Amino acid sequence: MSENAEKVLFDPSAGKSNSHDRIPNESLLAVIQEHPDFSGWKRSGDYFRDPNDDARTLGLNGVKSFKGDKSRSLFEVAKERDLLGAARSRAGLPDFSQKGNSTRKRRSTGPKLPSDNPNVDTQTDDPLSQLAVPTAHSRSKQTKSKLSTTPQAQALWKQPESDKAKTAVQKYLEDSALVTENYEDLLGSYMRCVTDNTASGKGSPALVVPMLTPEQASRAAIEAPTSADKVARVLLPESAKPEKKQLGSPDDGIGRISYLPTRTENCESLKYLVCEGFRDALSIRTHYPDHHIFVCQSKGNLQHVPEFLPEEANVLIISDHDGHDDPNQNGETDAAKLRQELLRRGYLCQALMPPEPKKDANDALRDGKLDQWLKELVEVPELARSVDDFCFEPRSSLGIREPDWLIKGIIEKATLAAIVGESGSGKSFLALDLACCIATGTNWHGRAVNYGDVCYLAGEGKGGLARRIGAWENYYSSKQAPLFISSRSIDLGDSREQLPKVRNALRSLDRSPALIIIDTLARHHTGDENSATEMSSFIGNLDQLREEFNVAVVVVHHSGKDPSRGARGSSAFRAALDHEILVTKPATGVITVTCEKAKDSEPFSPMSFNLSSTDVLDDSGRLIAENDGSPVRSCVLEPTELVQRSKQWRPSAYQELFIAAFNELRTDSENPDRVLTNKLRERIKNKLPEKNNDQFKAIWRDLKESKLIDQYAIGQAVVIDRTDLTGVGG
Repeated sequence: MSENAEKVLFDPSAGKSNSHDRIPNESLLAVIQEHPDFSGWKRSGDYFRDPNDDARTLGLNGVKSFKGDKSRSLFEVAKERDLLGAARSRAGLPDFSQKGNSTRKRRSTGPKLPSDNPNVDTQTDDPLSQLAVPTAHSRSKQTKSKLSTTPQAQALWKQPESDKAKTAVQKYLEDSALVTENYEDLLGSYMRCVTDNTASGKGSPALVVPMLTPEQASRAAIEAPTSADKVARVLLPESAKPEKKQLGSPDDGIGRISYLPTRTENCESLKYLVCEGFRDALSIRTHYPDHHIFVCQSKGNLQHVPEFLPEEANVLIISDHDGHDDPNQNGETDAAKLRQELLRRGYLCQALMPPEPKKDANDALRDGKLDQWLKELVEVPELARSVDDFCFEPRSSLGIREPDWLIKGIIEKATLAAIVGESGSGKSFLALDLACCIATGTNWHGRAVNYGDVCYLAGEGKGGLARRIGAWENYYSSKQAPLFISSRSIDLGDSREQLPKVRNALRSLDRSPALIIIDTLARHHTGDENSATEMSSFIGNLDQLREEFNVAVVVVHHSGKDPSRGARGSSAFRAALDHEILVTKPATGVITVTCEKAKDSEPFSPMSFNLSSTDVLDDSGRLIAENDGSPVRSCVLEPTELVQRSKQWRPSAYQELFIAAFNELRTDSENPDRVLTNKLRERIKNKLPEKNNDQFKAIWRDLKESKLIDQYAIGQAVVIDRTDLTGVGG
């Protein structure tokens, strides 16, 4: 079998490398295994077990304890034992702890975006990068000083340009190896050459760049700014070094960032480049002609970038690599925080930096090595998490946000969900219906969706899947649904070889998907479903995909012998879910969809569907026919109204018995509308001594299918609609 046949591909162009410079877990695990604390641990499958505590394991997902404590990431374990340098060395990565070591092995990664080479703006000595800090005078003097700088900045920006200043600025930029192509379209509009006649300027030429609020920056994307209450200034006296300073409004919590427009005229681009230093931005600007550029002027302003972005954007962060021992002083730390926040908000985002500290884009440009510098960029490491980071934050820092729905009221973005049901219940039809609606932006049976790409991991029956998609497109008169289907099934429980293939396939796509569907769990996990250890590992791998790509993951899974008890196998699977959807198909043939778990939202009301037979269309929109001329048909979900009980409804004998048992128990319940499931089962069994277990299960299943009860969780509670019980059952 060829190498390509072994890959899981969502697109023929899959296989592009991704240059994550974080230490690979394989390297971390290797050095940790050699440490005396872990060298005695015994191999058990893909894990190593603590000989003194069988519940503790060491594997690619870290040190885990199934007792609920002592779980740590590999990075944390290595950091505590001072093994990070050894792990980087084993992985062939530069050792960031050895500053200034020019002999360290570099990691050549190539360009990070599909088009041009990315670059890093790491200018720690950029003339525009430092904030002017007020001196420690009295409060009144501080206030007066701050207030006086705003009109100063406004006046400076509106100052007429002078030939003397233009000459000085031209020389300053040429000394930085910048050619006019990098900035000529900005002169007089987004940067000005003026004579600074303020008290601090003393009549010297100056380069002035406005620092804008989000609203001002939005307007600047259309036309050059006409005013600014804060500016970055480079003073250019004839007999002294350039002096850098920011003038204007104090830090009032409103972000102010310099904006540089795209070099392509009439460009409606959603690509954004973020960097710190102004000269670095100019150095790399020609490489990103279709990118809007935000120049933060200092690493502290990186936190304000989300305020400046539109609702949809593809963001590339070019970070400084400061290399301080204290991570809080590093620009790369702020870049990692920004990346984390942007990914959380649903943006496409990447953060890069040079492999060596104190080496920025403008330095490379002046050395004539910018092309080499571009190729050696690496990804900003993930934020290190350790026990030292533990703190208590005020409740006000949490924020309260409305749910970010993928399908309103059904599934939230970037969550883990499951569609559970018996064979033939219609769960795969439901999964495909969700996928097609999201991929095409079609409302899901009256519920709004957030449009996005969908990757479908199909375990079997790809021919039948294609026909179902063709039938859906015909039924909804839709254009071809932009779905990506896996080339084969793959073991998502294997984090060593198989999971990286899925990662690479996802990274090869033009953008991260909104939804990944795994149909079914059994076809994509070769481990033991009943093993809490193996299911926890499987879930951990799904969480990695979910977090890295900010994507919702829906697993199609079989229910047990008793569908009312939910997904079969280890309870670890159900415990990890944010949403659980149960699909049943009783003798009536109506497919019923109910919410069995909604972790952070209200459960949705039950829904019902019929399977409607529909002609299948090919990729060109023509009907497909059999050899005898008869049309090829498949099925789609068609909603039907749930049968509502009338006011004259009367229960069956078993339903009446159930109601009586419920009324007997709810008097002792804290919530009179809920009783413990186990107690209710026991009470009903006592009233039916002649019935065996199978007969009782059938009765219980009938009670659930009648919609009389809503079982929230086995062993927890049963909820009943009391409006149906008026005068019934005592």
